[in-house]
Amino acid sequence: VESFILDQEDLDNPVLKTTSELFLSSAAEGTDLRTVDPETQARLEALLEAAGIGKLSTADGKAFADPEVLRRLTSSVSCALDEAAAALTRMRAENNHNAGQVDNRSLAEACSDGDVNAVRKLLDEGRSVNEHTEEGESLLCLACAAGYYELAQVLLAMHANVEDRGNKGDITPLMAAASGGYVDIVKLLLVHCADVNAQSST
Repeated sequence: VESFILDQEDLDNPVLKTTSELFLSSAAEGTDLRTVDPETQARLEALLEAAGIGKLSTADGKAFADPEVLRRLTSSVSCALDEAAAALTRMRAENNHNAGQVDNRSLAEACSDGDVNAVRKLLDEGRSVNEHTEEGESLLCLACAAGYYELAQVLLAMHANVEDRGNKGDITPLMAAASGGYVDIVKLLLVHCADVNAQSST
């Protein structure tokens, strides 16, 4: 808004000279908006049209010499700032509301979502790192099959059984990672002494 309220001192500022001439001088003073490159003029016109102002210039080139145009432009900018401030306030309120909500997901659900922070929180609250999903899959196997490297790191750091085949007793986390082609997780499991010679039923 302040950019539209220019004192003589501002107008003498060489940095503002071109801009002030563009917006405030009349055609009689030799300034023609056609000297602005077409792309810039098109952008300015689109901006002003969105603000409710028809065109950047009138036929005689005096659009910005009109106090009513400046008043409307200043008002539009002011309204836009108010709307932006209101939107930010709403966003903060929503974030605070969401932050205050209780996460009722199970450890398996948090693992399925790849939500490392939620998994850490649940494990810190005493949940077992060797829990299984409803399908009988180990949490580590789930993380490895999905390619969740950071989640696999957290589970292993919390002493998850690197050979846990789940209730099905079929594949190990290493097999799941290898099957998915997740080389970084394969290396991680090998560092934690996963059995490279383990076999599944097939």
